[in-house]
Amino acid sequence: MSEPDPVQRLRDELESVGEQRRRLAETLADDRQPGDTADQAEGIERANELRRLDARIEQLQGLLAGGDTGTGLPFGTRAVLRFADGDTERIEIAPVPASGTTGAAITRDSPLARALTGHAVGDTITWRTPGGDASAELVELRPPAG
Repeated sequence: MSEPDPVQRLRDELESVGEQRRRLAETLADDRQPGDTADQAEGIERANELRRLDARIEQLQGLLAGGDTGTGLPFGTRAVLRFADGDTERIEIAPVPASGTTGAAITRDSPLARALTGHAVGDTITWRTPGGDASAELVELRPPAG
């Protein structure tokens, strides 16, 4: 079974966190009524949780919007690499890394994505891996649709 699309995972999380925030915000309206110290402490905890959820929503929206770094390949860019032994690998630039049956999703700031930047089909690219330098021929490079 393949791993879900990394962009869809972010969208799903954004929807879930948004729903949590809506439910929590509804409880904050009750905190405006006079109450004892314990009630006030619970209200403060809910307000802190609301701020945490807001921060996560902002982070997810930034990732989905492309995390505008001003550099690198745009999300959705797809590439095919051919290694010296003839093996090929399909990759896609995504907000979060993932792997599945159709290839690997890598982030813009990964060494491989940085190595792809500025290259064209037919170029040999080299990037650093934990096991040392790797290189492959860039066989296909497609920008995102749309």
